[in-house]
Amino acid sequence: MPMSLADLECRTPKWSSDGKHIAFAGRDAAGRRIYVVGADGGNLRRLTSGTDEERDPAWSPDGKRIAFSLGSVGNRDIAVAELGKAGVERITTGPGDDRSLAWSRNGKRLAFARLADKALDIHVVDATGGEPVRLTQGASVNVAPVWSPDGKRLAFATDREFSWRVYLMGADGADPTRAADAVAEEPAWSPDGKLLAYAGTPEARSARGPLPVGICVLDLASGTAQRLKSGARGRSPDWSPDGTRIVLTRDFRLCVLDVAADAEVPFE
Repeated sequence: MPMSLADLECRTPKWSSDGKHIAFAGRDAAGRRIYVVGADGGNLRRLTSGTDEERDPAWSPDGKRIAFSLGSVGNRDIAVAELGKAGVERITTGPGDDRSLAWSRNGKRLAFARLADKALDIHVVDATGGEPVRLTQGASVNVAPVWSPDGKRLAFATDREFSWRVYLMGADGADPTRAADAVAEEPAWSPDGKLLAYAGTPEARSARGPLPVGICVLDLASGTAQRLKSGARGRSPDWSPDGTRIVLTRDFRLCVLDVAADAEVPFE
């Protein structure tokens, strides 16, 4: 068991609904597992005692459970673990690779990306299990879904324009539209629904190539995006429940930003 965050490569952090904890995927010599840490960087612990690979955590709205991707490359399922209890419940099973998931705000559904038959598309499934419903189709890659606070829309990242963009669509997959011209991936909806944080650049770019990484914030009403100077080289942003902070990873380390001040705040 790693003794500190410094012992782990950290990815995809997610804030709990009460703002007191952060779940993330941490990798050490034994593999990648889901961990939970206090919002102040203390009380690091593993979510499960399993030996399978774990990644992409997503908190339930009540803060009692965490969904995550479980299994080896090419055969990952969505599983749910309840905090403080042993064992996991598999929500999806069978062939395919399920990843980058998000829990709906009412707790009833999970959105995720599934790689199957050489296609990577957004699906939704009941949080208790059942047959997933595919929302996107086509030759493009569609990943990283996140629900709007009112549950009516999903934001997701796609390469359908030969460069990464964030798109919005209805919760049923209807009317997919580009959120902005900015090159963007890993969207995160602010609690008030007015902003999207993402990893990318404020500017548009048409050519394929390495993504200029940094945390930006998009105003959905105006369509303008602004780069956070304190978010340089940042990935996988997620808003605190009060909308004042963003947790992210930088060089596989967890960082927390004060959005209004555009400054990193002490964490570890």
